[in-house]
Amino acid sequence: MKTAHSLAAAAALLLTGSAHAAYTAYIYESSGNVLASGSGSLNLAGTVGAGVGATVALMAPTFGLLHTGVAGSADRYANIVGPVAFGPGALVPASSSSGDLVGIRGVVGEFFVPTGYVSGAPLSSSAVWNATTIAALGLTPGSYVWTWAGDTFTVNVGAPPPGPASIPTLSGAALGALALLLGLLARASKRFRRR
Repeated sequence: MKTAHSLAAAAALLLTGSAHAAYTAYIYESSGNVLASGSGSLNLAGTVGAGVGATVALMAPTFGLLHTGVAGSADRYANIVGPVAFGPGALVPASSSSGDLVGIRGVVGEFFVPTGYVSGAPLSSSAVWNATTIAALGLTPGSYVWTWAGDTFTVNVGAPPPGPASIPTLSGAALGALALLLGLLARASKRFRRR
């Protein structure tokens, strides 16, 4: 019985992966516009509350600012480390936006979430800048990452979000190991039932 429990625990570890929270935003061109869309969750542990304020969807690459989602009140959290800018562009309000109010402010090392946000809850937001380009907004393509207490907020400039085909799967080796573990678990279970 002990062996069966150990094998089941090993199989569960292969399937669960990391409990790491993360939020990822993509800024990319589509149909003559620039879109920003983001999703994920954020862990508030290791951050410091920096107050409450109201904001709207906008970007200012020279200050590492990206705000997406519907305008409203947001809780700010500091004590994050990362780049202060993601290009030389000036402040530009979004043409439209939807979803949760989420943002990064690289120049001051903080992010914000909707007022009353519960650590680890899902977030999803977007914003559109009409009739413009990545270059015209002064964005420098690349990946920009802010970190704190094992969590991350990432802004990817210049590429759209990955499609469904990029959903992570187990590697061939992990699948083989899982099949072996499940086989051993079945064998141990048969032995236990015979007793």
